[in-house]
Amino acid sequence: MRPRLDILICGGGACISSHSREFKNKLTEEINEKGLTEEVNLIETGCMGPCQLGPVMVVYPDGSFYINLKEEHAEPIVREHFLKGRPV
Repeated sequence: MRPRLDILICGGGACISSHSREFKNKLTEEINEKGLTEEVNLIETGCMGPCQLGPVMVVYPDGSFYINLKEEHAEPIVREHFLKGRPV
């Protein structure tokens, strides 16, 4: 079965220094807690370009683009966007 969502999180140097890995770990935790591991494909990418806006994340297939992510954003994004289909 193919995942329903592809989640691309920037793993470039500027995003890492802005704590993208901590956000990714919290997002993974929320995805696991909500039972979405089979529906969500989480991918760490190289630099996406807008370094001053990092950490950044793109959700496909809808193309939603999230900027300035913090750990506390993970739960509402998973609950509202990944579960209910409403980008935050």
